[in-house]
Amino acid sequence: MDQQSEPVAQLLQDIQSGSVYKKIAAATASGKMKESNEEMVVALLLARADADDAVKRAAASALEAAPHQQYLQDHPEVIQKAKESLRPEIDKLQSEVDELTNHVWMLGGIALVALFGAFLVFTNLSTMFYAGGIKVVAGFIIVIAAVVVLKVKEKAGPQQVNLLLAGKTRELKGKKEYLEKLPNSTKS
Repeated sequence: MDQQSEPVAQLLQDIQSGSVYKKIAAATASGKMKESNEEMVVALLLARADADDAVKRAAASALEAAPHQQYLQDHPEVIQKAKESLRPEIDKLQSEVDELTNHVWMLGGIALVALFGAFLVFTNLSTMFYAGGIKVVAGFIIVIAAVVVLKVKEKAGPQQVNLLLAGKTRELKGKKEYLEKLPNSTKS
């Protein structure tokens, strides 16, 4: 690699997989490039779908630079390539959202079982020494089993799962909307 391509390769790497700060810095620096290329334009188009708004703004600003605009005009097919690159990421996010949604439903179901067990316990406490004794014991067993399953199954607390689900859902929605907004080409 020559000296010119090493910095460009580093910018590409930072835009594609760096921290938020590296992505912003790399996108900003790419806006000052004298020449553009397909990899950089695709990386910037994809960065416009990033979860972080500051990264999106930096990428949008960089794409306004004359070399990138000229490249987009000369090579409208690069937009289709960006779309194709975004689809697997959207599919992966959809899978994560589905998994988290199932996890939330499972937690809700376990909570309902625990509530049922508590109901059995508290409605039958007065008759604990008679026929209701079995229901009280069954209720305690159900509550304890539900709590044990919750502790074993959950990777994070219900609040953390809900926050993660909300974030992933928002990110997925943003990427889908961005994909739909991308034109099929830059030429009318």
